[in-house]
Amino acid sequence: MQPGQNGLLNLLVLLLSLLLVTLLLKKLIMSLTDKRVYNAAIAFGFERECANLVVAQARHETGNYTSKVYIQNKNCFGMRPAHKRTTTRIQTEKETDYAVYETIENSVHDLAYWFSYNGLPKDYRTVEDYAEAIRSKGYFEASLNEYENGMNAALKKLQA
Repeated sequence: MQPGQNGLLNLLVLLLSLLLVTLLLKKLIMSLTDKRVYNAAIAFGFERECANLVVAQARHETGNYTSKVYIQNKNCFGMRPAHKRTTTRIQTEKETDYAVYETIENSVHDLAYWFSYNGLPKDYRTVEDYAEAIRSKGYFEASLNEYENGMNAALKKLQA
C-alpha cells in the first residue's frame, strides 16, 4: 500500500458504516411510525385490513414520512384545516395551508373524524375501494389510477 492509502481506506470504511447505520435507523423509524399509525387507526375504529390501508395512505401522502408537511406538522395525510367538522388539529398563531397536530395519533384521529363526517365506513379491504371512496368525497385531486398506484407501492413496502 502507498502512504496515505490506509487512512483513506479507513475513512471509506467509516463512511460506509455510517451510511449503513443511517439506512437501518431510517428503516427502524419508518417501522415504528407505521406501528403508531396502525395502532391509532385500530383505536379510532378502522378494521384491521383497513388500518393497513391507512398506513399505506400515510406513507404515500408523506413520501415515506419525509415530507415537510409531515415533519413540521405531524400531518400524516396532507389534511387541510377543518372548519365545519370535529377536528384534532391544533390552533396555530397564523393560519396554515395544512393542519398541524400535536401527535401522529391525532393526525390519524382526524382522518377518522373525516371518514365519519363523510359517511364512509372504516372497513375497506382493497386499495381500489379505499381510494375510490375517499376520491368520491374530494379527498385528493390526482387521478384515481395515480393515487392507487402510490398506495399500492406503499403497501408493497409494508409487506416487504
